[in-house]
Amino acid sequence: MSDHDLLDRFSQAILDLDSKKLPAQVQQQTKLLILDSIGCALTTLDEHEVTEAVEAIESTGGAPQATVIGSKGKTSVANATLANGILVRYLDLNDFTLGMGKSGISIGGHPSDNIPVALAAGEWRKSSGADVIASIVAGYDVFERLRAVFDNKGRWDGTTVSGIVAAAMTGRLMNFDVGKMSNAIALAGMRSATPRLVRRGHITAAKFLANPLIAQTGVTSAILANGGMTGPRAILDSPDGLRGLFRENADFKHLSAPISEPYAINLAHVKAFPCLATGQAETAAAIQMHKVLGGRTDHIENFEVIMADYEMVHDQQGDQDRRYPDSREAADHSFYFLAAVGMMDGTLTMRSYDNARWTDPVVTALMAKGKMATDAGWNTKAPNGYPCAIKVTLKDGTTHRTEVAYAPGHSHGSLDETAVVEKFTRLTGGVLSSAEQEKVRDAVLQLEKLDSIAPVMEMVADKRK
Repeated sequence: MSDHDLLDRFSQAILDLDSKKLPAQVQQQTKLLILDSIGCALTTLDEHEVTEAVEAIESTGGAPQATVIGSKGKTSVANATLANGILVRYLDLNDFTLGMGKSGISIGGHPSDNIPVALAAGEWRKSSGADVIASIVAGYDVFERLRAVFDNKGRWDGTTVSGIVAAAMTGRLMNFDVGKMSNAIALAGMRSATPRLVRRGHITAAKFLANPLIAQTGVTSAILANGGMTGPRAILDSPDGLRGLFRENADFKHLSAPISEPYAINLAHVKAFPCLATGQAETAAAIQMHKVLGGRTDHIENFEVIMADYEMVHDQQGDQDRRYPDSREAADHSFYFLAAVGMMDGTLTMRSYDNARWTDPVVTALMAKGKMATDAGWNTKAPNGYPCAIKVTLKDGTTHRTEVAYAPGHSHGSLDETAVVEKFTRLTGGVLSSAEQEKVRDAVLQLEKLDSIAPVMEMVADKRK
């Protein structure tokens, strides 16, 4: 297969997905993920960093093509993709998937980071709700196919693939043919490579900015391809292209397979807590420990966080910059902080990070009593999750253990509508009235029947205090 054939067949597979033939369960899964993403975005509207970022984006102007969630007026589709991407991603509360490596679970990703692409491009192109849903379904499959061959041990961050995902989603909504889609992917691919540094060591705002910036590039690349611009067709597997991003033995044939059962979107899980995916079960176990101890964490002599014995877990546990985080972005990736706050407070919300909580002497003193461990038993006991146990030894020598095999929000192949709606209601209670929550919920859950995504976006505009 030539490089030209590879890219064209990949593009054809993306375009062949028929919005009218998607199973009802897949449509439902997609709508729930849209609702969850909108909830994550709305709850960040008054966060300082988010406000600064959105105001900076809006200050550049732009044709009134698409809505920025919470804001008045509209901006360009590329700017709306960037702004809404920041809103969705900021709290680290949007969905996640699990990667599967040769030795078990590996680093997954957050494909809903690219739902803002479909919302912005769909509004701009006046796409039907069914077409927006199909664009997202295709985006999840492209994301997972690329992540399946991505070299997680290399120097590049997994968000790199989102440039191609965003170009593919936008190209579908712009009714591209194979030629335009291939050029959009090629242009996006050459501008999307992102170093692992955004998620390692001293974690900065780049953690939540990376994917929105990459997705914006993908949207812009599609617009350029629509204008006749061309890109390097050998981008995926040429040594001079992106080949170095993927595993040495990567087989790209699966890229051109039809998008069909099992749909990648069914692999998505919804987060219960604003922290990294591998910290979800840990946080739930820490909250259970709070109940066991009655909140008396001052009685703790030491504690141990025991996770599955996977290479990626060892890598995250061994990152010493996470032991004493120095930013909000680092704190929500710190197993020590999550365990300490969960046991102290009996909850973890976005308010748990207020006032640089990770620097509170009481919190840091408890963090200092923790250590990390793995247990291969978890690998078989909960093979499709990020399980965790917490063992606490008190000053009087007594011990307690709590464990969570599958974190709240783990889908097991199909999301729970009640749980997703409850999360949306809880997150947006300070932004939307009960009547507004109901309108947004009903519109999203009937999206396939709408002629346009525009009414939904109008419902979530102009909500800043």
